[in-house]
Amino acid sequence: MDELLERDIMRILRRHRGRRNRVTRGQLVWTLKTMGHRVTDRQVRRAIEQLRQSSYEGALICSSSQLDGYWLCESPEELEAAIAEDLSRISSAQAKITNRRRALERLRAQPLQQGRLI
Repeated sequence: MDELLERDIMRILRRHRGRRNRVTRGQLVWTLKTMGHRVTDRQVRRAIEQLRQSSYEGALICSSSQLDGYWLCESPEELEAAIAEDLSRISSAQAKITNRRRALERLRAQPLQQGRLI
């Protein structure tokens, strides 16, 4: 991943501490472009995920499915809320995987009819 991009994302996010001071990804992309980065929304999203997974300060990057934007948490409660949302996503993904495995077993038990799955 681009270390310069990650550094500049953190530089921007340091000015957005707390949920009430969040910055949207669109604003992040625009600001990064004004700093000379040639980035897309997807590249910024990936860089944020890399930061969240690999550095102490990156672990403090919060977002919510209820709100647009990112911010650096400013309290243990904000970080606990982010952890709870991550755990909810894991649970939801696990349920989806379990259901897909059941569907796969069912499909494998049946012969394909005219090349169609259903």
